Order: sequence, then structure tokens, then C-alpha cells
Amino acid sequence: MNDKLLTITVPVYNTEEYLPKCLNSLTIDEYMEILEVLIVIDGSPDNSISIAQEYAQRYPNTFIVINKENGGHSSAINKGLELATGKYFKLLDSDDWFNKDSFKVFLERLSNLDVDLILTNYTKEFIFENRTESYKLHSLPSNKLYDIKTIDRSFLSDRSLLEMHRTTFKTSFFKSLEIKLPERAFYTDTILAIIPMLLVKSIYYCDVNLYCYFIGREGQSVSIENYIKNREQLKRVLEYTYDKIITYEKNTESIQLYCILSKLKDLFNLYYIILSNLSYLKAKSELDKWNLFVKNTKYYRFFNNKNTITLYNLFPFFIFWNAIFFYRTIKKVIKH
Repeated sequence: MNDKLLTITVPVYNTEEYLPKCLNSLTIDEYMEILEVLIVIDGSPDNSISIAQEYAQRYPNTFIVINKENGGHSSAINKGLELATGKYFKLLDSDDWFNKDSFKVFLERLSNLDVDLILTNYTKEFIFENRTESYKLHSLPSNKLYDIKTIDRSFLSDRSLLEMHRTTFKTSFFKSLEIKLPERAFYTDTILAIIPMLLVKSIYYCDVNLYCYFIGREGQSVSIENYIKNREQLKRVLEYTYDKIITYEKNTESIQLYCILSKLKDLFNLYYIILSNLSYLKAKSELDKWNLFVKNTKYYRFFNNKNTITLYNLFPFFIFWNAIFFYRTIKKVIKH
């Protein structure tokens, strides 16, 4: 009989500088026997595998090193989900970490639960700016089990709800969704946060600041420069997410569908803004194609409601592009 309560998958690529802090945050002596930590080395050329193996030698019943050919962040997550044996499953990026005190509380609560989804708080750690931002769920009383049918819409409308950093799923439920993330793609945490919410039946909110999300690392995929560079990958992720929504929508409560479509609407808007940062001719070409995709979606009327999508379809392109350009310029002036 499997006695692992929680599987934590840590995808690793070129993060040897940050990996020790990440793995140290998972070492709590009294809980090591119920933890399974899958360190998935995704063809990393640095010394990450040696660091991971040190932890596997020290805690052989907890840390497991999987060394695979490079397939991208999403490929490493797919492998971790495939091999997970714990009752619950959580993802931790190798440049992030858990708050150890919160992790202890979280594991104590988790051991007494039987639920599809557990939500926790997270903090954004702006290390180089010496500041943090905490993200709680103010619209939902904590430490209580909820049936999805009884949850108020105001909670599901919380813009920070569908974030990978705050979610832990029952492994059997997660695997039943048969999610296979697109290979060699960034931003697949969008899929992990959104798609399971389509079929979740029970939720528990544990009010602890568990996940610490490191902001500011060079090459981080959430910078505007990398959004532009990797925009095709984000497009694939958004299209995949939309297709999965259409697949599962018939079995989804209306309140869940509203929550998910609201999040997807924000992401669609983001993609319009990313493309608007390209040169005029390139932006026009790619935005025309993207706008056609959005127009052909089943929920276009919902997406096209008082936002960037509306502006794009309301004005001639040269007005839209120049308006976005002017807005970016003003923001830079104000910032400096």
C-alpha cells in the first residue's frame, strides 16, 4: 500500500544556483516518510544533477532523481505526473521554494483531508528589490471543506485564484483528466491551474503562505521580452486550454465555467498586448490571425466585452497599435 501523502515534482534546467534552497525547503525530518520529491533533470547542462543526487543519497526514501533528455519544462512536468504515487500532487519550480513553517502546517492539514483541490496562499519574492507581495483569498473563509456547488461566485471570480502556485490536487483526480502538456512550451502552468478546475467537486482553503515565487531572475519566462520571444508557445498553450474547456464544458458547473472563462479572457487580452509590442507590420499580421481565432471561439461574445479585444475590433489597426504604443511610452515616463 502506498504511504506517500504528497508528491512534489521539481522540474530542473540550469538552476544549480537556486536548487539547494528549493530542496532544503522540503526537508522536514518528521515528515520525510510521507513525502515523495521527484527531481526531474531535463537535460540540464550545469551541475544540477549532482546537487539533486546529494539529496537522494541523504533521503533515499523521499528524493528521487529522474534524468531525462531535454524536452522543455512541460516535458519534465509530464514525467513527474506520470511517476507520481502520492495521494496529492504539487508542482514546485526549481528556482522557487516553500516557506518551511507553512509547509509543516500544510502537511498536518493535508493528512486529514480527502478533497480534489487544496488552495494555499503564495508570495512573490522580489529578491533584488528586497520586497514581497502576498496573495491570499479574501472571499473564502479558510480551513473549511467546500462543495463546488455551494461556493459563491465572488470567490471564483478572484483574479489570483487560478494560479499554479496556490494549487495542490488529488493525484488520482488529476491523472483522470489525462492532461498531457504541449512539449517544449513555456507557460504550461496556465493549463495546470485552469483545466482541473473544470471538474473539481471539492475544495479546501488552507490559509498559509506556502509557495514562494522568485521574481527577477535573468531569463525568467514572465518578462515582457520573453513573452515576445516565446509568444508562439503561449499561443499553443492558450489554444490547448480552450480546446480542453470545450471538451469538458458539458460536465462543468456554470459557476466553474464562468470562473475559467474569466481567467482565459484575461490571458487572451494579454496575448493581444504582447503582439502589440511587435513592429507595426508584424503586429498587424499576427494580430489578424489571432483575432480570427478568438472570433471563431464559442465564447467570443464573453471574451469581447470591454477590453483590449473590443478596442482591436472597434478601431482601425493603426489607431489601436499607436494607442498601445502611446500607453507603453507613458508608463515608462511615469516609472522613471
